[in-house]
Amino acid sequence: MHLLTETAMGDSIHFEVLSFEEAENLKKELSLLTNRINSSKRKLALEMKLQEAALSLSRLPDGKSRRDSGDSIGEMSPRSPRKRMNFFGRNSWGDHHRSDSELGISTRKCEELAQELWKLERRAAELRRRLLEHTAGVLQMTHKGLKKKPAASNNFPRNQSSVHGSLGARENGVHSGPPHDFDDRSLYRTADHLDEYGRAYGPGGMPHLLNGETRSFDLTAIHNTERKLEEMNNRLRQMLLEANLDGDVGPIPTSLYNEQSLNPVARVEAQLDYLERNLSSMANLRLQEPTEETNGIPQFVYHAEEKLEEMNMRLANILKASGSRSPLASFPTGPRRTLQEQLDYLEPNIDNIQQRVESLAEQKTILTTQIQQQRELNSKSDAERDAHFAELNEQISILKKELDMSRKEADDTRDELTLVMDQLDAARQESMIREQQRTEEEAVALSSMKEARTKAEEELSAKINMIAQLENKLQKSSDEQESRTREALAAKESSDKELQKLQSEYNELENEMIRVRTELTMAQAELDSAYGSRAERAAQVAANPAIQKEIDDLNQRNRSLTEEISILRAEQLNNSNDGDGKSGLQARVQMLEKELRDTIDDYEVMTKASIEFEKEREKLETFIDNLRDRCENLESKLCEERVQNMGSSSPSHASGFDRGASETTSIMVLKNEFKKMMRDTRAENMRLLKAEQEERRRLEILIRNLRKEQSIGKSNLSQSTISS
Repeated sequence: MHLLTETAMGDSIHFEVLSFEEAENLKKELSLLTNRINSSKRKLALEMKLQEAALSLSRLPDGKSRRDSGDSIGEMSPRSPRKRMNFFGRNSWGDHHRSDSELGISTRKCEELAQELWKLERRAAELRRRLLEHTAGVLQMTHKGLKKKPAASNNFPRNQSSVHGSLGARENGVHSGPPHDFDDRSLYRTADHLDEYGRAYGPGGMPHLLNGETRSFDLTAIHNTERKLEEMNNRLRQMLLEANLDGDVGPIPTSLYNEQSLNPVARVEAQLDYLERNLSSMANLRLQEPTEETNGIPQFVYHAEEKLEEMNMRLANILKASGSRSPLASFPTGPRRTLQEQLDYLEPNIDNIQQRVESLAEQKTILTTQIQQQRELNSKSDAERDAHFAELNEQISILKKELDMSRKEADDTRDELTLVMDQLDAARQESMIREQQRTEEEAVALSSMKEARTKAEEELSAKINMIAQLENKLQKSSDEQESRTREALAAKESSDKELQKLQSEYNELENEMIRVRTELTMAQAELDSAYGSRAERAAQVAANPAIQKEIDDLNQRNRSLTEEISILRAEQLNNSNDGDGKSGLQARVQMLEKELRDTIDDYEVMTKASIEFEKEREKLETFIDNLRDRCENLESKLCEERVQNMGSSSPSHASGFDRGASETTSIMVLKNEFKKMMRDTRAENMRLLKAEQEERRRLEILIRNLRKEQSIGKSNLSQSTISS
């Protein structure tokens, strides 16, 4: 085993070790490739079955046609046509050629699928090789030999009494094992162990943990934690018994590892509760000790501190080995670690272990749910595959039925041909019998025999002529049928062209209707923007009832046109194959065209009126702006005159010289401030007015652009309306 291990480590020393993200990407790509390979295999199997069916279909008509042609060579009369035809004047060469082309297409598809499957399998093999090299490299880096070397402990006893206490503990059978070393392989593990689930590799793929193995791994970690907690509780109980000889310490909660009915999380929580109770008892015992004994510390305190320190170190190693994500409490430093410090360090570690156990239980529940979902997905994919196979079997049965029907038709044709040949043989036999009779009666009447012979020959020629006439009639009937078919096709094409013409006219009318409706909407929007809010517009309309009546009439006509268009569409669908209703449809189209022209004329009148209203509105706005400017100038002049009057009527002359000068100065300051305020106000008003005018111009430009875009996109809008 040592030789095999060394050889494997030497071989994997140059293997590439990927990062965690690269390894996960390779695993995802391998999973996708595996799914694609499985689907390609199913497609290839299906195409091979179709190829076999096409090959069988190409063989069956070929053999039958050769057999029929061989029979017809010896049985047809010399006057029959040379080409081998069936009863309806059609040969089997077209069907045979079509089956050969289908066979070639199926063969080519099989070759393409096989090539694609080979490329996918080669890529999957490359990914598996890289993942295996990555795994071997990681194991080579983290391998520490088949046997673990005992690690030397750095935790030496602090005094001679603690040395004797530790030796006594070893003699009593309580061994404190060395702390566990940190395993570098834990860096490559995820915290929740969910990355490996949902990836099913085929034979020869990357080895991974199955669902049952992951569950056993989580349960093993829980059992190990429970066992270590039980050992720590046992040691703590012995320490309490040594420290408090008169006290009563409860028994350790027992656990049965082989009983699957018990909850491991509950067992671990019981161990943690027992550990907390004992730690609380030890803390209370430490607090109850008299202060006089602090100078002479008994030996069991050192034993308790050393055992707690050892338990804390083991807890830290357990948490590190289990891959806990929560931050660990800082280990007490210094040469003298008190019992309270050890207890303070132990409590958060116990809480961390409890959280870890709860997280493992949650992971177990999540993994169980994922396994159930994966099973449901697998059962669903199996059901889809079974349905696909059932559909293929149904298609094969349909093909078999069609093949049986073709065979039956061929047999019927052969029977009819045999019946005709039997009739011809019967006629020949009758002629031979008559010839024999004529030879027997030759002695009696040679002249009568000649007449009978000529009569038989005439009958034979008449029958042959009748057969030829029947063949000619059959040919003529087939030609007439073909001519009728061509005439029907020509009539259908002409009717289709006329229908397309009517459809195009209908589409044009509908496009025109949509354009008119769009322009009407734009006109309404312009009217809204030109004449203020809806309430103002309603007030104006109420003041002018003629406009309201005209708008209502236009809306009513628009609704009636829309209803007639829907009625026309329904009639077109019902009478698409009927040629009698075309005249009514054309009349309806003409009527709609007339109504659309009237609507367009009304819309043009409304547009002209809106343009005139817009011009009048601009004139009024210009007049209002001029009046506003004049009002502002007059207000500014009035304010200046008021300020001057205030300055002239002030009682500055009645007071002294100094007071008059100060009041004059204050009035001038106020006057200047007021002028400045008025200038700022006028500038702000002008700025707001300019901004409003620019916004109005921008909206007008936007409306013009929308009109242009609307005129450009009318065709697209009509096409979308027709398609809907």
